[in-house]
Amino acid sequence: SKDLGVSNYRFKDLYLSGGVHLGGAGAANKLDDYEEGVYTATLTPSESGSIGLSSGFGSYTKIGNLVTVNASCSTNAISSPVGYFKLNLPFTCNNTNQNGRAAASFYLDGMASGNNVSDFIGLTVENTTECRVYLGDSNGAVSDSAQQVDASAYILISVTYRTA
Repeated sequence: SKDLGVSNYRFKDLYLSGGVHLGGAGAANKLDDYEEGVYTATLTPSESGSIGLSSGFGSYTKIGNLVTVNASCSTNAISSPVGYFKLNLPFTCNNTNQNGRAAASFYLDGMASGNNVSDFIGLTVENTTECRVYLGDSNGAVSDSAQQVDASAYILISVTYRTA
């Protein structure tokens, strides 16, 4: 192996056209994609109605095929939403053997009902650009989370998933 630079004479920037291998020469060690960005986050009921936002901000970091999304949404207009609600994602979830599925974590404030916020559960679904948010009960996920969104809710969602 060869060292590049020395402790008091370092390289400032490095531009590579074909990626870099970290920790080995195999294909699994090749990093050839890194991206950070922002996008407009939206919340949509799965069946009918609408969830209006006064603000919907999403940011993401994509390293290889691993995407981490943080979204912040403030609602301001609710029109009879029915079903679960979903957050749009900036990249399509992987579609191989459920490898595109990932759980999401939440901070919820100002929801319409007295449900415990720990009852909300979320997951990404393979071959889609959505993170679905359900209500949980003793038997599993229930598709009625959209009905729990109030016109003054504040919702933070964080999810890390794999893309194709």
